Amino acid sequence: MGNAALLHRYGFTEMDNSYDIVNIDLALVTKWCSSKYSRRYARARVSLWHNLGYSGCTSQDADYFEISYDGEPQLELLILLYIISLKSDAYDKLASVAHDLIGDDEVDSISSVLKVVRVTSSNQHPDISGLEKLPDVKKLLLNESVCSALVSLVDMRESLYGSNTLEDDRQKLQACSSVNERNLYHSLVLRVSERTILHKLKKHASSWSKTKKRKQL
Repeated sequence: MGNAALLHRYGFTEMDNSYDIVNIDLALVTKWCSSKYSRRYARARVSLWHNLGYSGCTSQDADYFEISYDGEPQLELLILLYIISLKSDAYDKLASVAHDLIGDDEVDSISSVLKVVRVTSSNQHPDISGLEKLPDVKKLLLNESVCSALVSLVDMRESLYGSNTLEDDRQKLQACSSVNERNLYHSLVLRVSERTILHKLKKHASSWSKTKKRKQL
């Protein structure tokens, strides 16, 4: 159980909790997309994503995406950002065949991503049919635009913590007493853990982007 759930249900947290996650709301993704393109553009791209059978996690009528302890983004977030980053011709092509890409059964994550990439990619992927592992499939979605979007989303999510830096929070946590300042201590553990995960995601995204650039050279 992640620290947010532990704190909410039981009133404590755990340092270096490997089950910890950070949520990025769909509303935040839509806000970023609307600021970069337009509201109409954002609505159309999110609508196509939904029409293809995708959705995020849901809690209290709010959709969100999970970022795992090691900074790995949820697949559905990557798919949405991939669709948002599509050029008009690729987007129109995907929209025209969207109904045919949805089967009667529950969406199979790997096969559905491969179908989307086949339809929209201008590059040939000779080994695409042999991909069976989720990390390999995720790599297909990590173009430069998607990586840049992840960095922007991290910055927007980070801004919700205020002007203090992660290092500021770490120093406060180090100076805080888990006995005499119990509530403050556990809130700082949660805060530091979440911000650390976001920094991992940002580092990953920057690294993925550099790797893509080297391969294109």
